[in-house]
Amino acid sequence: MPRRTTLDSINESLAEIVPHGSLRFVEEIRNFDLKKRTLKATLKVTKKHCDGHYPGQPIFPGLLSAEALVQAGSVLLYLLKPARYRRKSPVLVAMNGLQFKEAMRPGDLLWLEVKLTRLRWSSAQFMGRIYIYRERKIGREAVSDADRLTAAIIESWSISFLTKTDPKREN
Repeated sequence: MPRRTTLDSINESLAEIVPHGSLRFVEEIRNFDLKKRTLKATLKVTKKHCDGHYPGQPIFPGLLSAEALVQAGSVLLYLLKPARYRRKSPVLVAMNGLQFKEAMRPGDLLWLEVKLTRLRWSSAQFMGRIYIYRERKIGREAVSDADRLTAAIIESWSISFLTKTDPKREN
């Protein structure tokens, strides 16, 4: 009988699935559909997330919202193929059609929705949307929208391609 994955078991394992320490933005998986290749998760924006990003008017940085969507996508990859993606992490390498329609501020509970649109051996592409969860319901309009987020899939602890040096710059 195949092992059944539950939301509780996924949420208990988030730190292992997304090994980003204090930069892990996905807090709780709320729903997933492996046939549709979609996942929904939440993130509570804190002052720490916004530290220094507009003093006096803290705003959750847009790049971090894109990173949060890719992290949610990494959980989806793991759920689709656990053995293949057990020790791998998607690293954001490109963004297309990323829009911000409303500021995300400390105290906001964000509802992240991702859909896997393309999967290759070493890369994945996702569509993503972020909504603000207010008064026990999800807002009607997305506050952030990404047509395509591309991630390179690498070993979790091997980021050598990101640290290549240019021989011309070594002096």
